[in-house]
Amino acid sequence: IRDVERSRGLGDVYKRQVDILAVKNGKQIAFEIETGKSDVLRNIKKCYKAGLDRIVIVATSAKTKNNLSKIVQADHKLKLLSAQEIIDGDSLYKPQL
Repeated sequence: IRDVERSRGLGDVYKRQVDILAVKNGKQIAFEIETGKSDVLRNIKKCYKAGLDRIVIVATSAKTKNNLSKIVQADHKLKLLSAQEIIDGDSLYKPQL
């Protein structure tokens, strides 16, 4: 696994393990699924440290998203969404409010 990741320019992402890693046209997007029970800030830091192009935090419920929005600061690289927003459509491309 490590050799495949390195050959794709992912470095040692396997050591930092993101929930889902999508790669398209050379862009690496991490999806971290958050239930509210893990250390979301640690998960975000590992994604930044891995040098990923985009980080999407997916909250499993609206309540979890609301709680996370109090501690997660969205920026050009980081987006916080609920699972329902992803199901509903193109929320990955809408600006964060």
